[in-house]
Amino acid sequence: EELEARAALSRLVTASIRVSRAHAHASTIYQRETSYLRQLPSHESIRAAARTIRETWEGVLEHGKSTRAFRDDLPVPLLYVLIRDAVWRKELKHAVGDPGFVQPKRTMSQIGG
Repeated sequence: EELEARAALSRLVTASIRVSRAHAHASTIYQRETSYLRQLPSHESIRAAARTIRETWEGVLEHGKSTRAFRDDLPVPLLYVLIRDAVWRKELKHAVGDPGFVQPKRTMSQIGG
């Protein structure tokens, strides 16, 4: 189960990076244009989608904590925000899927992440 939890988190991070690359300005719009988004007829569906995404992430993180795959010294909601911000707010030059990308020798979990 520990490997399963790590694999699930890895898939979420990879999918999120793909989406952040394909829609680089989506998070900025979502965060900075809240008042405008509230006026849209689709506002509730946007909020529901964001809630579903957060619940999915938090479920994976809770599972990882319960199986001891992940550290348990950070509250899951805080950990989710930290990961979300790292994926969506960093400069999009990580190049994970690019042909010249070199995989680091140690994974985040091996260095205490």
